[in-house]
Amino acid sequence: MGEQSHTMNSTPQPPVDTDGPEPAGRAIVTFGRGWHSLAVVRSLAARGVEVISADVYGLTPGALSKGAQDSFTYPDPAETPERFLDVLESEIRARRPDDDRPYVLQPVQQETYLISKHRQRFEGLIDLALPEHELLDRVRDKGELASMASSLGLKVPPTHRFDARPTADELAEIEVPATSAWLVSIVTKSWPRPLTGSTKNTAPCR
Repeated sequence: MGEQSHTMNSTPQPPVDTDGPEPAGRAIVTFGRGWHSLAVVRSLAARGVEVISADVYGLTPGALSKGAQDSFTYPDPAETPERFLDVLESEIRARRPDDDRPYVLQPVQQETYLISKHRQRFEGLIDLALPEHELLDRVRDKGELASMASSLGLKVPPTHRFDARPTADELAEIEVPATSAWLVSIVTKSWPRPLTGSTKNTAPCR
């Protein structure tokens, strides 16, 4: 398969109701292939927001939704993060409203961390529906997230942290009460992930 073209659609779709009120704002929602992204598209559209769906692929639930006014594609952020950022910034500039209506970027999937890390590229161009990078960086480690949640008095599954993938014997030593409604969270060091930078993953014990 040849390399995809990452350009703005030449014939953007018109608003569904051209005689209705002006859109309450404009939002770009990433990871259009995800059902959770589709839920965001539908929710924003129901509130009068003009939604633009974006993804690595062109045919996605988000792009095909009635709630999306338009869509575009971008390079895979996991494979070419710099190209992803370049294309995203270009699309954001090209689609910026001419008036002062709200203009928001809503990342949905793993590209959230990458965008947050480079948020200075987008500040002043579009509002980011993201926490500060320092906060996001703090909770991306699932072990640290569990510890922080526990310190705040929140209920979390019993969490066991390992420096490497646990062996069958190590897993067998973890006690899970038969009446427990909780899964046990197993947090291990994993391979470096170029997109998220995360070094942890989790797996349920049962």
